[in-house]
Amino acid sequence: MNKIEKWVEKRETKQYPAMTLQDIEPATTSLIVIDMVNGFAKQGALYHQNIENLIEPIRQSMKGAKAKGIPIIGFGDAHEKNSVEFHIFPEHCVEKTEESAFVPELQEIGTDVWIPKKSTNSFLEEQFQEWLKENKQIDTFIVAGDCTDICILQFVLSLTAFFTKNGQEKRVIVPVNLVDTFSHNDHPSEAVNLFSFYLMEQAGAELVEMKNI
Repeated sequence: MNKIEKWVEKRETKQYPAMTLQDIEPATTSLIVIDMVNGFAKQGALYHQNIENLIEPIRQSMKGAKAKGIPIIGFGDAHEKNSVEFHIFPEHCVEKTEESAFVPELQEIGTDVWIPKKSTNSFLEEQFQEWLKENKQIDTFIVAGDCTDICILQFVLSLTAFFTKNGQEKRVIVPVNLVDTFSHNDHPSEAVNLFSFYLMEQAGAELVEMKNI
């Protein structure tokens, strides 16, 4: 067994601490839901079953958050028709199309803030920057959605770096059962998730398994 295989085996058997919404303070917590839109979870060139499978556990977490008064911030791809991102990924989630809409199951619960995003990094959106300034009491961020290695990873690394730069002690929590990525031969989701979890941990994020959902 080589070093990479040993590392993967160790990460595969890692146990993450259990967490419930009862374990956090609602008044200082927010739930961040990223890219649970039709274009990833229901249809389109970038649809994948792994993402559709997130709908129900995230729906349960959103219901719990609503019941406890935890604000929910939603992000969703809403690209211009000529987005430069389409040089990297197939055309997807064009603004004002069905693909760019929050999936119906989560729309029923709703978000407190909905932020359309133009890139893979939700943190860069000015609307979110304004929300951060206006909600300095929030010190715990629970991050859910897709894809683990793209939009989730970029948001978490940016958020933790921002707080470090500004000397702010904040918690960024990633429930491993509330995030996922697509899978194919060159992009096995199990391995990609493991490495993404490692990078987020190294940046100071807390990885947990959300219970009671």
